[in-house]
Amino acid sequence: MHQNIKVSAVQMKILSGKKNLPVILRYLEEASAKGAQIICFPELAFNPNMKKPSEEGDLSTVQEASKKRNIYVIINGYFKIKNKKIYNRTYLISNQGLILGYYDKIYLWTNEKDKIARGQRVKVIKTTLGNIGLCTCWDLFFPEMIAKLKRSGADIIFCPSYWNDKLKKESKFLEYSPTVLAYHHMLFFVYCNSFLKGKTSISQITAPWGELSKIKYREGVIEATLYPGRLNRFKKHFETVLWGKNI
Repeated sequence: MHQNIKVSAVQMKILSGKKNLPVILRYLEEASAKGAQIICFPELAFNPNMKKPSEEGDLSTVQEASKKRNIYVIINGYFKIKNKKIYNRTYLISNQGLILGYYDKIYLWTNEKDKIARGQRVKVIKTTLGNIGLCTCWDLFFPEMIAKLKRSGADIIFCPSYWNDKLKKESKFLEYSPTVLAYHHMLFFVYCNSFLKGKTSISQITAPWGELSKIKYREGVIEATLYPGRLNRFKKHFETVLWGKNI
């Protein structure tokens, strides 16, 4: 990661794929107009219906928009692949409209188990913006998952999510985990949740030194500029503290 990057994350309602698409395209256009280089949408924003999953070719409209607006796009939904298996899949689309890669959710939620296929490996994708790691929603709960992304070279981790409020005990976890993970692994972390009524409707862009941007309990877009130079200085400071002669 060698350049400053302007990131956008959208906290939006998840309706149907047909209703969500124009909203996705609108937010994409708005983010690009404000200078964003990459935009992330919540889990299931492209298609929340596992009984009627999308195919990769259905992303063509988003690919065309990403090329036209010169912006990278991270988008998730239920997708069926050639072997007929269905995955909770996150795609990374380049600013040239190309699919650079995808990640299949490893830690499935209860309503997904036995209904869709489980991903098998973590994914870090090299881009002109840096090495982008992908995880999804419940993956956030498993520290080793994030550690593997770090060991695989991730500079930034994006986590699309659809985290509801049924247990009413998880808002603190969601509010503080992105910053803690950014701090612990010395990287940038983008948590992009859907807009759901309740205290878990939180999205944020974080760095090891704290929150860069946050949205709570409403629909909208957050933006932040990531400064790798500052991150490197932060890393060096803690390397000195940890490994200095004073220990």
